[in-house]
Amino acid sequence: MIVRRRVAAAAGLGFSALLLLGACGGGGGGSSSSYKEPSGPSVATVEVDAANYSFKPDKPTAPAGIVTIRMKNVSGNPHTLAISGVDGFELSVSGGGNTDAGKVDLKPGTYTFYCTVPGHRSAGMEGKLTVK
Repeated sequence: MIVRRRVAAAAGLGFSALLLLGACGGGGGGSSSSYKEPSGPSVATVEVDAANYSFKPDKPTAPAGIVTIRMKNVSGNPHTLAISGVDGFELSVSGGGNTDAGKVDLKPGTYTFYCTVPGHRSAGMEGKLTVK
């Protein structure tokens, strides 16, 4: 009798754990990164067009602090914009005319930004953001 209760209790705990994990799974399909968009006003906005295998401009500048980066898709292909050294920051646009924007807190330096769609970066879809 005691063994049955223990088995039933263990099975109940296992089922509860599965339900809890399933509820936390998220359906966004995005990464499990810990990037948190900074709060507060932006000191600047950087506008970038995502074309076929290029960004325009590909060498923007911005002041240090919280910067809003806005990307517009001017092609028909999906594109992303990630920044080396800023784990979890990624903008994504699907079809032509779509836009995405996000804030990032940047210290002075030069940052490489690039498209994460397979083959796009190797085809030249990257740029340098200079933060002063």
